Amino acid sequence: MYHFFPDRDSLLSALWDCYIVALSELEDELGDTDTQTWKALSAEAVINRIMTSHIRYFERNADCLILMSIMPHDEQKSKRKSDAARQSR
Repeated sequence: MYHFFPDRDSLLSALWDCYIVALSELEDELGDTDTQTWKALSAEAVINRIMTSHIRYFERNADCLILMSIMPHDEQKSKRKSDAARQSR
């Protein structure tokens, strides 16, 4: 691992950046839902639609929750990574 990353923090930061991009994609998918669709859903259906994709992601990537609790939450960095991911599509 250290062949690719100079230290542990760099490795964790790179992993965290990947998770931020993936979670941003989940948010983008929700954001693509039109207002009329949201209004037509019951409160339970809205909660299910928002939470189900996130819960499934965290079930598949349990270490993301661990990193979430220890990584600094730099919103500007997250935004830059998310913007970069959108531009690469």
